[in-house]
Amino acid sequence: MVCFKQPYYGKQFRGDLQGIGFKFNNYDPCVANKDVDGKQQTVRFHVDDLMSSHVDPKVNDKFQEWLQETYGQVNDVQATRGKKHVYLGMTVEFQDDGSVTIDMCDYIENMIKEFPMNLQGLRATSPASENLFKASNGKALNLKQKEQYHHTVAQGLYVAKHARQDLLQTITVLSTRVKEPTEGNWEKLVCIMKYINRSK
Repeated sequence: MVCFKQPYYGKQFRGDLQGIGFKFNNYDPCVANKDVDGKQQTVRFHVDDLMSSHVDPKVNDKFQEWLQETYGQVNDVQATRGKKHVYLGMTVEFQDDGSVTIDMCDYIENMIKEFPMNLQGLRATSPASENLFKASNGKALNLKQKEQYHHTVAQGLYVAKHARQDLLQTITVLSTRVKEPTEGNWEKLVCIMKYINRSK
């Protein structure tokens, strides 16, 4: 397994992968497979982050060389190798028994650090406040608070879709208020952040 950081070329990258024999997954347009020496090589990517896997490390070496030759004129293609990788906010670790663990603890810890309220010692037993589904009253948030609200809700949506389904219902409700959040919406956001702090 190798993770790469390369310049982003969008549609060109898809075409270049197809040009060297990769076939894209019908259900996920960011996953491509290729048969190399009777074994599958899989490349998954998002913007400029890539992950390549094949049972033979030399296949990944050749893929890195191809990336460098094709895209290295803008920036060097950076690679991390081994059993542990940070990829799109997820820590992916491959075990000796063939299993894999994926966690987002570091991502969640970063969410807590970035939040403009000291959450140390603050806990909530549920991600949702009692009035989650009631219309929120109070003044509209100022521009800075509004931007922070939007940013934190987006982070919460990302982590809820990937690793923390227990947050999904609350984050879905909060995301319907990102255009014009109020003080009441902010209180609901603080509640979910207290819960995340408790359950990180």
